[in-house]
Amino acid sequence: MVELEDGINPDDIFTRRDFALALTELRERSGLTIRIVARKSDIPLSTLSDYFSGRHLPQDIASLPRILQACGVEGGSIHPWLDALRRVRALPKEPWDTTQQLGDDNNQPGLIFRVYIPAERLYATETSRLVSLFRQWLTTIRSQGIRQVGYRTASGEVIELFADSPLVQNLPEQLDRFSHFLTLCSADPSAAVEMLVDMGLGRATSTDLVARFDRDVRRLQLDLTHERERRILDIRHTLEEGLVSSGYDLGMIPSDQINALIESRVPGPSASASLALLAGPSGAPAQPPLILNINQQFVTALESTIIQSVGGRIHLGPQAKQLLELIDRFGGDQKSALESAVHEVEDADAPTDKRSAAGRRLRQFFGQLPGVARDVGVDLLKKYLESKLGL
Repeated sequence: MVELEDGINPDDIFTRRDFALALTELRERSGLTIRIVARKSDIPLSTLSDYFSGRHLPQDIASLPRILQACGVEGGSIHPWLDALRRVRALPKEPWDTTQQLGDDNNQPGLIFRVYIPAERLYATETSRLVSLFRQWLTTIRSQGIRQVGYRTASGEVIELFADSPLVQNLPEQLDRFSHFLTLCSADPSAAVEMLVDMGLGRATSTDLVARFDRDVRRLQLDLTHERERRILDIRHTLEEGLVSSGYDLGMIPSDQINALIESRVPGPSASASLALLAGPSGAPAQPPLILNINQQFVTALESTIIQSVGGRIHLGPQAKQLLELIDRFGGDQKSALESAVHEVEDADAPTDKRSAAGRRLRQFFGQLPGVARDVGVDLLKKYLESKLGL
């Protein structure tokens, strides 16, 4: 039996979004899929999917107890849920707003994803293709329309995804589940099919989807491998040219150790690695230190070259890099969106209104930082926006 002290308190439910999130959390804590709840409660799967996604509230007050009992809630613990349902049904239906988790302006209802992909970032082209696959995934598993819009310049590409109705899970959870699905498509297709079936899709539809995604992922995997090989070679050439210009004798630097360091710092050619670059920090992922018999100044130069190549920061000035460092430290779940805002301000070919909106997102973020970090960030951002936008 699930008790209130488990952390799900119906008294804290005040909106339709709250209700959907709480109901989903209850189901997940009970370890049940929507399909299992449908069978135990004798409620149609499509109807339950609407309740858990937040598209609709239970219209029949008698159906909620059946859902709750299927999830292990019994007796007096059901009454607070019924009170919450009555409370929320009495309110006007509010628009679903997912933009807050991205730190974006609140005038774009339905925005679930927004990213700026610098043209020179590692796996930039492949990541754009992954976003399209992600949209297809959401469209299929959520049975709802997902619109993809954006624009492209010589410096990068902006991609936005909009949902016609609410998505309960937040973006990191969706990306993580999608990444796991892509891995299963190639490694264990039968498990990928079962994953979709457990999420409410029919078996025939699930089998067809896995087969199609498997073909796309295999083709994408080959392109990712080729891109990584090309980028590693570019990094080595860039580094060697810089060292020669600085008077280094390349013959004194162990070639195998240089290769080992580059290999350890450049993310692997996989869909999950590309998604990690998309949703997380922009630099090369942290790695344990290697034991190298190389001058530390050389190691620092090499790692700086790799970070710039992987993250796409080659053309950013010192102020932009400082802002990105602060975002990396304090951005939390908003890192990707805030980093995208910096890149969009940097892109002189981006539409003026888009660059101004990016500046507002950055102002909102730095204005909410605590203490010294806020003072430093706000002052730095003010000078930066004055130089870039004349604001």
